[in-house]
Amino acid sequence: MKLARKASPGLILLILLLGIAAINGCRSSRESMSEEREERREEREGEEEEEEFERLPPAPPMPWGSGLDIEPTEGSSDTLLFHIGSPFFLRMRVSGDRACEPFNGRPFYFDAGGSQLGWGFEEVADTLLFPHAPGSCQRIVMLSSENSNRVAEGYYTFKTLIFLDATDRLYSDTLVIHAVRSRSGADTISYGRFLQEQAVKNSPTLHDPETLRALFAEQTPKSAESEIYRAVILYRAGDNAGADAALQSSRALESRRGRPVGGTAAEARTRLTGQIHPQRR
Repeated sequence: MKLARKASPGLILLILLLGIAAINGCRSSRESMSEEREERREEREGEEEEEEFERLPPAPPMPWGSGLDIEPTEGSSDTLLFHIGSPFFLRMRVSGDRACEPFNGRPFYFDAGGSQLGWGFEEVADTLLFPHAPGSCQRIVMLSSENSNRVAEGYYTFKTLIFLDATDRLYSDTLVIHAVRSRSGADTISYGRFLQEQAVKNSPTLHDPETLRALFAEQTPKSAESEIYRAVILYRAGDNAGADAALQSSRALESRRGRPVGGTAAEARTRLTGQIHPQRR
């Protein structure tokens, strides 16, 4: 009778390694299946949470209308009409004496539904164009010609929040903004706003006589307000006589139309008259 041969040590080691590999493979397969089941469970839970979130009622709106009144700089109104491609300016009347100084706090701009407006509004400060009336507390916001040109025709709503600190904020009321494309070029209002923008920017080209002649050519729209803005530009260019003549023209146009200059234009004319004729203060 033949005796069975003893297995060699190498063969025994090979069998052990193959067994371990098989065990690890099974364990890896079980872990992979477990991970897949966990991922599917998390996905289902995430979908259920999204569905639940969609069923929740919308968050209540922020407490608007507390601390700020918004109006066009031309005068009190709950609607502002502007020509696409021309700038416009808004006056923020601040209640009390908080945050009267420009650039105090960080402004955010929204529509009536609470969506943030990314139009490119910017706060501006010009003590000659937009002087503070005695006892008033106000700040000015501008939408430039460049940014205005990106707005589509239609009706929009506007409100602003000024974030002063973690516990102090100012909320405005809501203004309707109507954007239209001009079918016949600039009118007296849009041209007056354009002159305001030039005065705010105070470009060095405004000191060039040729530029000024083109800016105030005979065919450009003229109003009592635009003559005030022309006076501001001429005064800053060093032409006091021309600025004074523009102010006189403003008063003549105002008298002829039978309607007084209002808003920030009237305040600017008073301030500029005092600069040109200090003795009249």
